Amino acid sequence: MNKDLIESKGLPYSPNLTMIPTQKNCIYPTKEQVFNLFAKYYLFATLATTDYDLEYFNFIYRNLNTMYNFESFFSGKDKELLNKLLNKDLSLNLSKISWLYEDCFIFAWIMNLTNFPSQNSENNAEILNALLFMQFDEVNKKNLPSKMFDFLYNKESNKLDYEKINLKSFDEILDKADLVKRYLWGLEELRINNKQNTSGLNETVLRYQLHGFSRVLRWDLTKPGI
Repeated sequence: MNKDLIESKGLPYSPNLTMIPTQKNCIYPTKEQVFNLFAKYYLFATLATTDYDLEYFNFIYRNLNTMYNFESFFSGKDKELLNKLLNKDLSLNLSKISWLYEDCFIFAWIMNLTNFPSQNSENNAEILNALLFMQFDEVNKKNLPSKMFDFLYNKESNKLDYEKINLKSFDEILDKADLVKRYLWGLEELRINNKQNTSGLNETVLRYQLHGFSRVLRWDLTKPGI
């Protein structure tokens, strides 16, 4: 199926491409791992794209941390990046960090919360904002419980129940990761051979979507999948 899709966009297809995702070089993630990646990257991308008031952000972050226990899955490097973002460190490439929204769309798709994202243009982050995190009550000026939190929260245990998340199958995830990888390979082949790209694909979007797949599958993009 991917062969037909790729060729329909005027891109070359290689049946012998080895650096592809398979069950031999990838690991099927747990539900909690996918959600944690989503939440972390969403927060980073939001900080990189929003001209926020620090006091208000800290208020939001405390709410999020209370709901999702963010800090429990932040590594030392994650906390370092978070602090730099909060302090508006000028050494950061905010444009690059903001593209992590594309990773988030991959994670959201894997959790069956959105359709598979576009590869033609930058995807609208408002979809993630409205679906997965807080809603803001403009009248009363306060955050309302998010749809995601309501979905995951188990009143009996007073904890988040990640088992409620319905992940895509391993084969479905690998198939889409393979498609994105082959799209990028095809674009590179066109460039090498000085051929015009008429596919309509956005290479930056694809690169960040591939990054999302590599993170969630713990897939080393340099290792053959066969």
